[in-house]
Amino acid sequence: MDQSTPWAHVVERYLDAIHNDRIDSLERKLTGRQAAVLRDCGTELISQRYQNKQNRSIANTNAFVPQGRWEILERSESEVVVHVPVDGKLTTNARQAPFISTRISLQRINRNWKIAEIYRPCITCNSRTQHSGISLGFCRICKGSGVLSDVDMQCKFCDGSGKCKRCSMTPVPGWKRMDF
Repeated sequence: MDQSTPWAHVVERYLDAIHNDRIDSLERKLTGRQAAVLRDCGTELISQRYQNKQNRSIANTNAFVPQGRWEILERSESEVVVHVPVDGKLTTNARQAPFISTRISLQRINRNWKIAEIYRPCITCNSRTQHSGISLGFCRICKGSGVLSDVDMQCKFCDGSGKCKRCSMTPVPGWKRMDF
């Protein structure tokens, strides 16, 4: 491990856990209730198709995003905020942990690095599939103006504030803290 990133093992451990949980979940589908019903009550063809799909999903799941692709957004002696992007042009990738673009805030507590917060993109204003060219944390419907110009009335999606209802009041506009 690089001496300049003594916290990296914590992020790697978290990403590895997400990856392994995903594999476990996919493997459970091979022995779960749906698989059992298809084996018992379905034709051989439909049962085999189901098993093949699950096996392909398991085989296509990649290891977590490597450290070389992480972006350090903030760094001090006691805190680090790292952005773990995903591959591709979208903010999600169903084949590689963390599966969705993620920001992880770490704090140094008693000489050990601990995960303090985990953020995911706000689905309202920080989704590349919904991207409208406005700044993060602003309403994408009215483009931050608070008014629907086509009908000349107050935007009901932001109540005329021009700010995203989901994330504008969070510490990191455009990102939502994971609720688990």
